[in-house]
Amino acid sequence: VLKMDESIFHNKYMFKDCSCLSSHQDKSKSNSHDRLKLPSNLTKIQDLPSTGKTRSLWPDDPDCKRFTVGFSSGLPLVWLASSPRSGNSWTRYLIEAATGVYTNSRYHDRIMINLGYYGESEKVGTGRCMATKTHLRWAPGEDHHVPTILLIRNPA
Repeated sequence: VLKMDESIFHNKYMFKDCSCLSSHQDKSKSNSHDRLKLPSNLTKIQDLPSTGKTRSLWPDDPDCKRFTVGFSSGLPLVWLASSPRSGNSWTRYLIEAATGVYTNSRYHDRIMINLGYYGESEKVGTGRCMATKTHLRWAPGEDHHVPTILLIRNPA
């Protein structure tokens, strides 16, 4: 379970700590994957370093056209895992709008790039995107302790 400080969605403050404690871990024990630490000097979304191509999320809205999304740097890998057709792209849009940082994916889908998901073309693990879309289970040799946002859709 990935727990984020709720301030990411309130008052435009950047999350400071994430904990990725799975239900089977002993919460009294600590390992390098229990707490995901971001640099302490990053306290607001606006403090994230921005590099490369940016775009306005709402260019035709005079009140919101100043809000942009772009690449960052030095971010940890966080998976955004889901089954196909469960709202992953919509969730990516919300993450990008809330943080101002692109998300990417394992798939490098040209259609998604053309729709404005410019992070889609970014390689996995570069530290330039907030979260990485995946529909896959872990592959042999991958680190199984990467923080993960698990998206589950109830179709009812």
